[in-house]
Amino acid sequence: MRIVGSNTIGAELVPSLLEAYARGLRVDDVQWLDGRTPEDRTLIAKGAAGPVLRVEVASHGSGTAPTALAEGKADLGMMSREISKDELAKTAAAGLGDLGAPTQQHVVALDGLLVLVHRDNPLSRLTLEDIAAIFAGEKTDWSAFGGKPGPITLYRRADKSGTLDTFTALVMKKRKIAASAKAFESSVELSDAVAADPGGIGFVGIAYGRNAKTVSISLECGLNYTPSEFLVKSEEYPLSRRLLLYNAASASHPHLTDFVEFALSDKAQPIISRSQFIDLRIDESEDSYADRRVSEAARDVAQDHTRLGRFARDLTGARRLSVTYRFRTAGADLDSKAVRDIDRLAEYLKRPRNLRRRILVLGYADSRGTTQRKIALSERRAATVAQALTARGVPSTQLAVSGLGSFAPVACDGSTNVPNEDGLRRNRRVEIWIK
Repeated sequence: MRIVGSNTIGAELVPSLLEAYARGLRVDDVQWLDGRTPEDRTLIAKGAAGPVLRVEVASHGSGTAPTALAEGKADLGMMSREISKDELAKTAAAGLGDLGAPTQQHVVALDGLLVLVHRDNPLSRLTLEDIAAIFAGEKTDWSAFGGKPGPITLYRRADKSGTLDTFTALVMKKRKIAASAKAFESSVELSDAVAADPGGIGFVGIAYGRNAKTVSISLECGLNYTPSEFLVKSEEYPLSRRLLLYNAASASHPHLTDFVEFALSDKAQPIISRSQFIDLRIDESEDSYADRRVSEAARDVAQDHTRLGRFARDLTGARRLSVTYRFRTAGADLDSKAVRDIDRLAEYLKRPRNLRRRILVLGYADSRGTTQRKIALSERRAATVAQALTARGVPSTQLAVSGLGSFAPVACDGSTNVPNEDGLRRNRRVEIWIK
């Protein structure tokens, strides 16, 4: 089996999952062989009669995955960003089917990009605009942000990295990173370089903060986020991302389907956590989370006391679950992660401690369209999730289903003339609360 793509996933996570999967085949020995570069490795699993499984892993960046799949040089692609429209078209033309479909796109873990500075840097928070201006080379001294005077040194991931692609899409947008930025194929080396440079700033996945300092993110609409496991799991943190596996419509290797199922299973979740990524197990928020959401909603709609009061009453004594349902389109069709998360949530709600608890299924829309349309769309989304849960045995009497339109956003939608597509996507959601 050949697995090609993201260094973020391929450096440790996928090898750890492969090794656990191989040992589940009851083999006698599992070995890793080094390849021509540190990013090329081969797993050999042997039984009494000889080799049982051989897997080649090439981790040279997310951009290599669609190409390798289209050219028949990979059975499974690793990407630390979602596949682009152009890449979908390329792989579809190669006869691989729709790689965006739930049967071919698999969210194996979650990650959050950390913006790192030296531990002696006094700054604790930056806006996305600040970060973009720094990496574009428009601001070159820390004094511009209230820090100690001194030149800023830029550190970035290598060109084919999904980490770089995600940072470009979420932070830089149409800007380009300055040519002076030092590029690293290794996240570990980049993090250590920032930690050793008092003027340094860089970005890595959440597993690679190491000895550097992480800054909080402020958004232009007044929302502020400090990266945490819960905020990455709920995908509220503005620099959160999905780590994905992609396969063709028909399995090209006898172990491919079984390995993907293992990577998505309950058995894989501790392995994901030990690899310092965010696993897909459902968590409950701290009590203070509901207070923060009500406070943010009050600032956003201070004039609508009736709706705010109802929102505050609903959330009193409630805890948000980390699972968030998002949709493949602007309609009410669940995306690939949401389809899997329905099963995870149904199992969670069937635990004895949850059988008598009330479940709030709250649908939301982005800010576009009329109030009536937004309410109707958010209600449809909430109903889609509720119906899927009842089909899996969750009593409908346990569910309180409602649509809140664009109320209480978790991201900035931008303006009519300059929409924020990522913010719009994050606001099209269904949240689950339990009390």
